[in-house]
Amino acid sequence: MILPYIINVAVILLACLAFYKLLLRRETFYKVNRYMLITCLAISFALPLLQVPQQFSLRKPATTSVVQKPTLIVTEQAQQAPATLQENAENASGGNNLAQSSSAKFSFAQLMTWLFWIYWFGVIVFGASFLFGSRVIKLKAES
Repeated sequence: MILPYIINVAVILLACLAFYKLLLRRETFYKVNRYMLITCLAISFALPLLQVPQQFSLRKPATTSVVQKPTLIVTEQAQQAPATLQENAENASGGNNLAQSSSAKFSFAQLMTWLFWIYWFGVIVFGASFLFGSRVIKLKAES
């Protein structure tokens, strides 16, 4: 379970880097910038360790209760019009299935998988860029 922690830290560090590049890069308060970078580093490693309350969480709550089917109460009116009662029951269950399918589109595990592959794609791209740059510097130094 260390991989989600690493990805969360990387995302927070990326946000801090973007904040620094956009707002603090050209400032001459070097001491403040230094403390800001150290604070961002500490926050990025500490923030993923905090527990998020369920009401603010993006994860679907784990339910272990058994779903009970609704029971129908038969009255005189229901005995006279069984077709409309059947249609109402189908509409109610169809709407419930629609709500469940729309909430199942977002999956935290799927998001983490995408972030994992995006992270490693970035590592490969920047690693190749580093190797290419170091090769260019070595060729310039030889001539």
